[in-house]
Amino acid sequence: MKLSTRMCLLTILLFLCSLFAHSALSPSMLKSRDLTTLIEFIEQHPKVADTLEYIDVVNYIITFDEGCKAYFERPSASIFALSRPGPQPMIQFKNSTCSLSYDLKGKSSNFNN
Repeated sequence: MKLSTRMCLLTILLFLCSLFAHSALSPSMLKSRDLTTLIEFIEQHPKVADTLEYIDVVNYIITFDEGCKAYFERPSASIFALSRPGPQPMIQFKNSTCSLSYDLKGKSSNFNN
């Protein structure tokens, strides 16, 4: 009787632990993580930070320098992750319509203003 009680408790404990280990992020936490990624990108690119116009968290777009856009995307989950619940992959930089850094001429002209 003791052995079956222990096995039952162990099974319940393992079941409860597995529920928390595979939970997905809530939509608000996912948006917060996406916003953090966009802000980190801005901090890493001085030109983007200096000329920032707005951040579109819904479409993963940073607009800067009079209409330039930096696009981000969420990669597809791997084939192995499709059958399991869990958080979505983080967004990643895709491309930009303009240069993300100052050229030498552009940098020096900013000091003259």
